[in-house]
Amino acid sequence: MAFSKASLFPDDVYLLSLICMACSHPARIIILQRLLETKDYVGYNDLTADIELSPSTISQHLAKLRQMDLITSRAVNNLTTEHRMNRRNSVMLNTLAAVLASHKGRHGIEL
Repeated sequence: MAFSKASLFPDDVYLLSLICMACSHPARIIILQRLLETKDYVGYNDLTADIELSPSTISQHLAKLRQMDLITSRAVNNLTTEHRMNRRNSVMLNTLAAVLASHKGRHGIEL
């Protein structure tokens, strides 16, 4: 069995590191911002319509965010999925929302 060094750090520090990893790609920042804006589940089709990337690319980024436990997903009618922020991480996610909001529109980039 492998030893995880994550257990050496406080939970909030570990969660912050996950958020930093999640924000290491612009597409994931846009997905997180979209999910933070709604407070409820957002359909996969809505995300692909809002973000000008291929559906497979968006799926890969959603999988990464799920792997980091930042979002949760659920199947809808076996045809599509819906996604939302993981409520268990609300304090860190509110901090992330404040950071994203403070950078919205800077440098000519709309997040």
